[in-house]
Amino acid sequence: MHWFFSRRCILFIFMVAIFALGLLFTGSLYPNAIMIDAYLWTIPPLSHLLAHILVIVFLVTFYYMRDQRKGYPKFICSISNKTPCRILFLFLMLLYFFLSFVGFTDYSSIFLYILISLGLLAVLLYILLFNRKGKSRFAKPFYFLFYTIPDRWFDLIATTGAFIFLVTLKHIFFSDISIVSDTNSQIAHARIFVSGQWFLENPLSGKDIVHFINGITNSRIYSQYPPGFTLFLYPFQLLNIVHLAGPLAGALTVPVLRRMGNLVDEKGSGRLAVLLLLFSPFWIVMSVEGMNHTLSLFLLTVMLYCLFTYWKNKTPFSSLIAGAALGGILITRPMNALIYGFMAFVTLVAVRNRHVFVKGLAAFSVGVIPFLLFLGYFNFHTTGSPWIIGYILQDPEIHQLGLLENGEYTYTMHEAISRQWANIFSLNEWLLPLSFGAVWLGACWLLKKGKNNLEYLLLTCIFLQGGGYFLYHFHDLFLGPRFWYEMLVPAMVLIAATWHPLVREAAHPTTGITSNNFPASFITLFITGSLLVGLYADLPQYLEKFAPMVARGTAFRESFEEFQPRDQTILFVPEYYQEWSWVFYPPAEELNHPHVVYAEIQSDKEYSLLREELTEWEFYEFDAETNSWLKVRMDEGP
Repeated sequence: MHWFFSRRCILFIFMVAIFALGLLFTGSLYPNAIMIDAYLWTIPPLSHLLAHILVIVFLVTFYYMRDQRKGYPKFICSISNKTPCRILFLFLMLLYFFLSFVGFTDYSSIFLYILISLGLLAVLLYILLFNRKGKSRFAKPFYFLFYTIPDRWFDLIATTGAFIFLVTLKHIFFSDISIVSDTNSQIAHARIFVSGQWFLENPLSGKDIVHFINGITNSRIYSQYPPGFTLFLYPFQLLNIVHLAGPLAGALTVPVLRRMGNLVDEKGSGRLAVLLLLFSPFWIVMSVEGMNHTLSLFLLTVMLYCLFTYWKNKTPFSSLIAGAALGGILITRPMNALIYGFMAFVTLVAVRNRHVFVKGLAAFSVGVIPFLLFLGYFNFHTTGSPWIIGYILQDPEIHQLGLLENGEYTYTMHEAISRQWANIFSLNEWLLPLSFGAVWLGACWLLKKGKNNLEYLLLTCIFLQGGGYFLYHFHDLFLGPRFWYEMLVPAMVLIAATWHPLVREAAHPTTGITSNNFPASFITLFITGSLLVGLYADLPQYLEKFAPMVARGTAFRESFEEFQPRDQTILFVPEYYQEWSWVFYPPAEELNHPHVVYAEIQSDKEYSLLREELTEWEFYEFDAETNSWLKVRMDEGP
């Protein structure tokens, strides 16, 4: 048992204890639940909790024994070779699947769920009982996928498949629209770009009634967000296919991730990282919605890959592209750029060669500076200052860094810690569809032998992301812990580097399933089955919960099929439909001289003043019951 007291195992146990203390700390504030801000998770029943703990202990113990001893103890191999033991393992696996997921599955589909479980049982019985010796039919497709198929074909198939999958989900569950106000604000601003302007001149300047979702509406009308993602949306808006932007950004991450995974570990590890990404509900939901985080994730992947390439090959062009990728992040998510800029500096310093460091830093800076100048130029033409971004002008209180305990607005250490625990618990659910939690797969990296410097740099990136947003005031968990979304790529690479040796052992095409590699095969099949069943059980629930918002957005879009005013018109929009103001109408080419203005519904007193001052304008109000626009008479209020 000396391995139990090794430094790596003690470090892992320490992390488990910290995680448990965080659970107790947060749960003590809200009995029987983990609740941060307005978000609530019910703690699972004790039976589920114990089952998950047993699974975690099982996975960690088997992984560590294999990694420590270059193989499993003899008594494990002896037990694994007994058919009754294999049947028992299969029974426990299926029982765990059933207990873990049946409570989260719609009972109307329970029959289909049971059929899938029985089918999975039949496949596993064949693999583990009747396929022991000689060439393994089970392993051949896995080996072909991980080691035989050429990289270019793997990238083409995985990227194209991911894009088609995401577009299909976007059409089925989201009706080709976006539901988050952040995304719609940038889509609306992309329409302004298509009209050939940086912003709209406010035809009702000084009236304080114009509404632009998450935007500025003084003398100018524009989105509060930096221009990076808006520029990315520009060609899609020009071609009227803006719903493809998010899925494309998500799919483009795939080939770069595969290359980075191979660079960090070995061939096969990058492909495993890609397959894990394709199973991630976090990546799927964010890519389907199409928030600017998807572009930021792609650019971060490019930056890390190019930095690691420079770290190994010392080619300045790689550092230049990495700098350009950071510049793209800067004009998309400036807070992330601050974090990753420090990460890039750490990576260049890690080269430990003064000449190579200076050369790399110079090339990196050349890549960043044009984007920095463009951001200042855009800010100057919108907010009036090259140093002020729109959302800081709009909400200066919540977009700050640091603890604040004086005045009306406070951000205390207690709030900061609570929010980060909320992010961790949410990430445990969203990262991968595993009922026992995805964090534990990544935590096994602490037990891994032979860690290299690039893996430590990826871990540094994860900690910098969490530390940066620890001090950032604004926080929510809509669509998961989205301020930690860019952790996805480093996390997938580290998980793949940790578990790839077991997959390689299980997928050997000539040995088959023997007593020596049965534990690795069983663990590989167990995690694969958990991912398949979890994605089937969880993904529809993740997407269907947005159905009411999708219904409202679709109704708002369809209302403009017949209603297309040409005179000066003010459209009063109810609160729950304001996310789509300026998104569907008027056409982008008519925004040069806007004759249609969106406004919030006013009080009777305010409306009477508008009626007196805006005699040349027509007033319409969106009626949510009939999904149509009703003209407001001049002697009435909305």
